Amino acid sequence: MCVITIENIAAEAIIGVEEHERTHLTPVIATVVIRYDSSKAEKNDDIAEAVDYALLPQMVRKTVAESRCRLLETLAGRIGDRILQRFAQAETATVRLCKPGILPEAAAVWVEVSRCR
Repeated sequence: MCVITIENIAAEAIIGVEEHERTHLTPVIATVVIRYDSSKAEKNDDIAEAVDYALLPQMVRKTVAESRCRLLETLAGRIGDRILQRFAQAETATVRLCKPGILPEAAAVWVEVSRCR
């Protein structure tokens, strides 16, 4: 089993339930963790049999930019779904999204959503 982690993918989105969040871009930071059986890719040393993690940041940023979700949970789930659709090898996709500075009492708000086949 292989675990791929890409941390701190920065993007901006219209996301939130408050009125000002519906009209202004909000910074969003994503961390993605993908688990897959890498035995074929390892044996053949072939990217076609692996999860090409170089594609993930762009996929995440595009999904975030297109989003008009109210909840981080919804957006994280959409990203996880897209990862599983794009990469047949992926068994699980965990997406952790952060809205930094959104609450005055905390440095950031994080949600984490996992998708499994």
